[in-house]
Amino acid sequence: MISASKTEEPGKAKIRLSERVHRYQQLLTRVRQRIQEEDAPTVASYLGISLTNCYDKRRGARPLQYGDVSRLVERYGSEEDREDLRLYLQIRDSLFTRLKASPIPLKAWAQIIGQDNVKSIRDRGEQPDRWEPEELAKIGAFLDDFGKM
Repeated sequence: MISASKTEEPGKAKIRLSERVHRYQQLLTRVRQRIQEEDAPTVASYLGISLTNCYDKRRGARPLQYGDVSRLVERYGSEEDREDLRLYLQIRDSLFTRLKASPIPLKAWAQIIGQDNVKSIRDRGEQPDRWEPEELAKIGAFLDDFGKM
């Protein structure tokens, strides 16, 4: 059964999916601010991308991928940022298995995140990097609402 909370480790407090997504979005905002402040060639070199792609990512024309965020947090983030990212990615990577094991059919989960078919959810099971933070936020909000019943 999937729940609105997930215990990361024994003895630690339960944290809701929606809270993890919120923390990731805050982290993403800080990373975006940091690459705006940093010298573009330095950021491009660190990410292993062209200067053109770096400028595109800086102005938001291209999204930052999970790998970009991971590398930037490793370089510029605090220990707390790295831990928040690790926990978010751990939840993201296990989410499909949890959704599949829940009594709610995958088709319903696909509809919750605004997808037309189950294949889109199954693809995310094989490639967790395809989960968008907004999709995880929708699932987290659903679970929060469901938990209030």
